Amino acid sequence: MDATANVRQSFSPLRLSLIVILFWSLLAGPATVQSAPPSGGNMKAVEQQLRNVKSLLDEQKTDEATAALDKIQRDTANWTPPREVRARRRFEAIRQAYAAANLVIANQRAVEAAAAVKDQRRARIAARRAKKTDKSTSPPAATATDERAVRFSTQIAPKIAATCLDCHDAEERRGGLSLATFADWQRGGGRGPLFASKDGAGSLLIGKLTGTADGQRMPLDGEAWSAEDIELITRWIDQGAVNDTNQNELPLTELLGQQRLATASAAEINDERRQLAEKNWQLAYPSVTFAAVDTHDFLVCGALSADALTAIAGELETTWTELQRQWKVEPKPLTTVGRATLFVVPSHYQLSEFAQMVEGRNLQRPVDDTFWSAAGVDAYAVAFRGEDTKQNALPYARALAGLHFATLPNVPTWFGRGVADATALKVTPELARARRLRTQLAELRQSMQSPNDFLLGKTTVAAADAAAASVVQHLQRNGRAFSELCQALRAGSELETALNSAYATGLNEQLDAWWASLK
Repeated sequence: MDATANVRQSFSPLRLSLIVILFWSLLAGPATVQSAPPSGGNMKAVEQQLRNVKSLLDEQKTDEATAALDKIQRDTANWTPPREVRARRRFEAIRQAYAAANLVIANQRAVEAAAAVKDQRRARIAARRAKKTDKSTSPPAATATDERAVRFSTQIAPKIAATCLDCHDAEERRGGLSLATFADWQRGGGRGPLFASKDGAGSLLIGKLTGTADGQRMPLDGEAWSAEDIELITRWIDQGAVNDTNQNELPLTELLGQQRLATASAAEINDERRQLAEKNWQLAYPSVTFAAVDTHDFLVCGALSADALTAIAGELETTWTELQRQWKVEPKPLTTVGRATLFVVPSHYQLSEFAQMVEGRNLQRPVDDTFWSAAGVDAYAVAFRGEDTKQNALPYARALAGLHFATLPNVPTWFGRGVADATALKVTPELARARRLRTQLAELRQSMQSPNDFLLGKTTVAAADAAAASVVQHLQRNGRAFSELCQALRAGSELETALNSAYATGLNEQLDAWWASLK
């Protein structure tokens, strides 16, 4: 057969069709992998990979173990739970082993980070000792880690909060300027930026504090800043005006509260909370005598006898123990430091009065049975107390759950409210708020276009609360994973990290699964 015949045969219609199909498949890229239950062979392979990960972790090979876990995540990304009981148990065991390995890696990373911090501290100490023996008289330049560097959180923010926020908070904004958050500082006000880059003396802020800028000296109605304080903030601007906390949107009042909680003893926080509780009570109810009883975990305040307040404190202790049992978490105090403050009031009118006079806001109507605030040291809940003790179970449980998650450092507000309302639905499903939540839940699919609408402010407040509660209920279907999630959040983890550790998926994947479950 000649060459022409060979070419003609090689491009026969059948072969040509196959070539065309191959060409277009290459252009189209890889086929989409469909989700499906894993086969026994798939699970066996991943089990072996997990054993290898354990060996790597035992040998402290954290980076290699992380890479191996990443491969497992890719290999199992499209798995769905098997229907057969034995296979499903095996599937769940793999997920738990994967989550446990992630926790071990996180712990090892934390140990490594702590060791690095210690090494840095030793290096700084050694450097300081070396400087003492240095005969040079010229002072060293300040750096980000130098002790001479001025810290915004501990040296600048407290002075600003004490002297400037009365006129320049988020609501007042005199001259178009708010100093409520560091982000507000960066934005400046009606006269432009507060400070020039690394030029303290030439900055508007320093000019207003010294009285050398146009207009009146600041603080307007207060005592002038001392020369030492002005020199300190000038030096901070010269060093770059850095926020050492990196929490630019956090209100200064909350930042200072966090600083106080991190440095004060439980006894000091308890004393301060009692003083704040009495101050808040007199602000809300100036003609009503303040009374309070404290236990190990709670400061209970209200216009009641000592015996009545003591009985309520006992109910709170019992409720808090029961909530932790439901979440399957280790018993802990409700707040991170000191006792939790709870105000009990006999009417919804008094609930509204407290919100208006202390927090400067109106409650959503119909008025709920409780609300809470966790602004640093001044952490409290306010709960309605009726004559029917069964009716009181809802506000107590919801208040304790909401306040607890609100005081945790990395928990989003929506998640804490979701846990509080999911608790209300479970503890007292027949009461008014639970009934309203169920009504909203039934209408969620009609009121929302996508699963994250409630996080983006695209729903009513009531719908957002119902959605948050529904998401938490969805997470609670896997009781063991929800327990791991709560433990991780109580240990200080970010929500996304905690979700990936407990459920092996992040928030977006969980929202998609929740959304699909509403159909």
